[in-house]
Amino acid sequence: MQASEVALNGFNSTVEIIKKTTVAQVPKRQVEELAQKSASDFDQFYVPAIPKFEGR
Repeated sequence: MQASEVALNGFNSTVEIIKKTTVAQVPKRQVEELAQKSASDFDQFYVPAIPKFEGR
């Protein structure tokens, strides 16, 4: 949730959205870290699993 909200609204707005929708206090730094972690494995997640050809 945080990664998509950050992409759409920025960090400060995301912190406020989380506060309003969950009544949780999530620090801006934590939102930044979660967004960064989500973005860092994005490419690896979407790499298709292609089996290696080992021949005969």
